[in-house]
Amino acid sequence: MGNKETFKIKRETFKVSEQAKEQLKQFNAVRKRILDAFSEEELTIPQIAEKTGLSNPDAVYYVMTLVKFNKLVPTHMDDMDEFYFYKIKK
Repeated sequence: MGNKETFKIKRETFKVSEQAKEQLKQFNAVRKRILDAFSEEELTIPQIAEKTGLSNPDAVYYVMTLVKFNKLVPTHMDDMDEFYFYKIKK
């Protein structure tokens, strides 16, 4: 049996839970809000939270997730060395 048949059987027999589907929808919506908040400027996490309406802890979680998945990259720290600025990875 080839890989294509194996993946087909796996896809047909393995069902994703409704909770997982809902969480993915929520993540994708928040990801879009965050990425839309960026224009040509670089933003800190508090600025991202303010522009998207997220709490600071939620903004940290989503920004770190987007960094992990290579969608955002840190560029430099602010003058007070408190926050990193982030930009969309091209």
